[in-house]
Amino acid sequence: MLYVDVNYQRQGAGQLLMDWGVSKADELGYSSLIESTRSGKPLYERNGYTGERKHLAVPEKWLWRTPVQYWLMYRPARTAGKVNGVNGTNGVNSD
Repeated sequence: MLYVDVNYQRQGAGQLLMDWGVSKADELGYSSLIESTRSGKPLYERNGYTGERKHLAVPEKWLWRTPVQYWLMYRPARTAGKVNGVNGTNGVNSD
């Protein structure tokens, strides 16, 4: 779980953590899948994640609570400037 204390949000801490995480995934050639809250979604989108909103199913005894929404987001593996074996990020092979 990644969370930046509200007193330190919007100061670049989350992006520093993302920089490390996506560079490590790229180094290893891994795709990544995350769950995001509404507040974290823009950060993940800026870092190449796409996804769709989901609703968390809750037990009946907690139905009085506000439903929990999250986004299941995916980022494909990237290595040496390539996405899924295609140069660049726009799907056009420039070779």
